[in-house]
Amino acid sequence: MITISEETKKTFQDRYPEFEDACQAFFRQELPAGQYKGISGKYGSYAERGGNSGMLRMRFSGGRVTKDQIAFLARAIDTYHVQLAHFTTAQAIQYHKMDGPSILSLYKECLEHGIYCIGGGGDNPRNITASPLRGVDPKEFFDVSPYVDAAASYVLTIIPELHLPRKYKIAFSNGTDNESHATFKDLGFLAKKNGTFDVYAAGGLGAANPRLGVKVGEDVAPTKILYYIDAFAQMFMAHGDYKNRARARSRFMPVNLGDEEFCKTFQ
Repeated sequence: MITISEETKKTFQDRYPEFEDACQAFFRQELPAGQYKGISGKYGSYAERGGNSGMLRMRFSGGRVTKDQIAFLARAIDTYHVQLAHFTTAQAIQYHKMDGPSILSLYKECLEHGIYCIGGGGDNPRNITASPLRGVDPKEFFDVSPYVDAAASYVLTIIPELHLPRKYKIAFSNGTDNESHATFKDLGFLAKKNGTFDVYAAGGLGAANPRLGVKVGEDVAPTKILYYIDAFAQMFMAHGDYKNRARARSRFMPVNLGDEEFCKTFQ
């Protein structure tokens, strides 16, 4: 389960007025859609086509939802008259066709139930994905759940400090499958029989330059995963493309640097 300090939670609360002001201005038709997207995305919300409704994306790392959160989400559907709930391929949940006041109210309620929307969109570390049967798959090498939770908690604390060129996707595989596409993410951790991870970086399945991630770590101890998460963020900021958004995803870094130089720079 995601756990963050009261200090981090307060940081999210302190940033909320920016989202509130932008959301209210957009639904009053005082803020252009493009400008609103640049603000709202970092809070996990986007306007929908026509500009009369919006959606809110809620992070559930590895797709894990507690019983309390399920009960809250069910109540929220009734409270806010949600017409469409979307279970995403990134193991998050989105509520669609909502008006501005409902989006803002739900965003604040989510915080009270340990559900975080911040960083759900925009150029941020996104929801962390993981093998859906981790912890119950009898063939898995080991249960990666504690490391998924630790990674999710950590990335939430660093979101306010980062200025990334594009989104940053992280995934974990328990070793018996690759349903989370760990080898094709910006950063992926692939469990091994010996209780360690192989780590892949700068992969992606986008139409432009799809490629397998570069192996940047072998037999990495689980206690070291946060160093890899931070190292990739630092490298992405140092070598990512801020000028050409079409080439800003991390999978273009090995193209520009070469795989060998990419690995060397990462290390």
